[in-house]
Amino acid sequence: MTSLPHRLVGAALDGANGAVARFARLRPDRPYARGRYRITRDVRYGDRPDQRLDVYAPLRLPGARPLALYLHGGGFRVLSKDTHGFMAGQLAGAGWTVVCPDYRLAPRHPFPAALEDATAALMWSLDRAADLGADPDRLLLVGESAGGCLSTALALAACFERPEPFARTIFERAPRIDAVAPLCPFLHVAGRAPTPREASMPGFVRARVAQLVDGYAGHVSGDAAFFASPIVPLESDRAPDRPLPPFFASCGSDDVIVEDTRRLERALARRGVDHEVRYYTGQGHAFQARFWTPQGRRSWEDLIAFVRTRGRASAAAGAGGRARTSASAPDTAR
Repeated sequence: MTSLPHRLVGAALDGANGAVARFARLRPDRPYARGRYRITRDVRYGDRPDQRLDVYAPLRLPGARPLALYLHGGGFRVLSKDTHGFMAGQLAGAGWTVVCPDYRLAPRHPFPAALEDATAALMWSLDRAADLGADPDRLLLVGESAGGCLSTALALAACFERPEPFARTIFERAPRIDAVAPLCPFLHVAGRAPTPREASMPGFVRARVAQLVDGYAGHVSGDAAFFASPIVPLESDRAPDRPLPPFFASCGSDDVIVEDTRRLERALARRGVDHEVRYYTGQGHAFQARFWTPQGRRSWEDLIAFVRTRGRASAAAGAGGRARTSASAPDTAR
């Protein structure tokens, strides 16, 4: 249990982030749209008040566009589709139709509420892809931090047959996932032990990580944690029932949870999954949000290049069905 001062720090951070979310709702569309895509806001994808999403649809592009589901970060407990609209806009500007949903937040709604909502948003997106001018067979699952955990969990649900109702929904639908892009992902939540890097951090940082873990999945253990900590089944010897799609991951070398990305890289390499992992020197957590900086901009360029050239649909169409080999990138100064 975190101390009162640490809980107060967490409450202050939550309040500040909430203020950012409220302010973001007031932003004008035009500076973000730049004439390259239009935004349809607050579309319901379920019956709950917080089950709303925004759609970012590129303009003046012929044919069906690839489809992306972008899941925002915030430690499973703060932030929203509104605070991350500019992240969705990076993909929309590059030609994806992007669906960016809100989902229920911890600690009021612990695991699996966020993943259930992400599943519902995914099904909504696939069902309406044609109406959105998108191709459901060119699906990109992407998110940062907590959203990286959720996007990875969705991919596992499509490839591993599991008993959870939300997982059965995805497995039975069998979506064709072009690629999965967890950015600075928080992949080991339930049962997480502090890494050496986390243990060396100031007490309030360690307490904040513990607060996020406890609020989202502190009640989850054993096999029930399959989707709360998706890195664990990836590190296991269990074979998927369907091949895993290509993965692209990026992380700052100074990120407090960089070890989650390193574990993902090792697990994908051991399984022979096509992947690319890039580390950006000197960058902290969620540096991808600073898309106007050289390394932030390069991280998006690297992601887009990977999906365009090595995503499942792209490889099948452009590579004559040739086998793809596992690949990764070392720490890279940009």
